[in-house]
Amino acid sequence: MKKISLLLIASIFIGFAACTNEQDTVTSKDSVEFHTKSGAISLQSLYNIMTTSTRYISLKGLRSSFVGKMQFKGLMTDINTEAKMLNWIRVNISRTTFASYNQAELEWNNIKSESYTVTTENLEFFSALKAQANPSNSYYNLLQPEYQIALSENPCTKACQGAFLSTVNSAAQTYSNAVAQAMASWISVNIQSTNNMNSTCSSARINFDIAIDEAANTQQLCLAGCNN
Repeated sequence: MKKISLLLIASIFIGFAACTNEQDTVTSKDSVEFHTKSGAISLQSLYNIMTTSTRYISLKGLRSSFVGKMQFKGLMTDINTEAKMLNWIRVNISRTTFASYNQAELEWNNIKSESYTVTTENLEFFSALKAQANPSNSYYNLLQPEYQIALSENPCTKACQGAFLSTVNSAAQTYSNAVAQAMASWISVNIQSTNNMNSTCSSARINFDIAIDEAANTQQLCLAGCNN
C-alpha cells in the first residue's frame, strides 16, 4: 500500500510538472513579451493579431449597431455597468430604435457571446496584459491609434480637435481602468471568471464607443462653427 501511494504521488507530481512546462509564461514588465512555444511576441503584436481578426471585426460591427440603436444621450454614469445599461434601455426603449427590450437584450447577449469567443481565442493577449506592471496604462496606450488625429494648423480647427482628444482620452482612461479592474480577479481557466470579466469589459467598451461617437459629433459642430 505504501509503495502504491508513493507511485501515485510521483505520478501526480510528474503530470503537474509536465503541464507546467507546457504552459506559456509572461514577464511582468510594461514592455512585456509573451513567451510562446514559437518565441517571444510583444503585447502590441498580440493586440494587432486580435483586432485584425475576422471575429473581432464582426464584434466591432455588432457593437456599432448596438450603440447606434441605443441613441443614448445623457450621463455616462447612468450606463456604466451592464445592469445600469440594460435598465436604461428598458426604461427608455421608446427613445431607442430597438423593436423591443427583448431585441436589445438578444443583441447584447450576442455581443457578449462573440466577445467571449474573441477572449478565449486570444488568451495569450489577455494573459500578457494581466501580467503588465500597470495593465490600465498598457491598455490605454494600445487604444491610442483608434482615435488619434493629426492636429490642424488652423487655430479654430485645432481647438476643436483638442477638445475631442481631451474627451476621448478621458473616456479611454476610464475604459482602461475598467478592463484592468475586471482582469485583476480573472482566472483564465475558470469559465465563470472569464464570463464575468468579459461582461464587464463588454459594457465598458460600449460606454467607450458611445463617448467616442458623442465627442465626434461635438467636434463636427465645432468645426462647422470654424467655417462660418
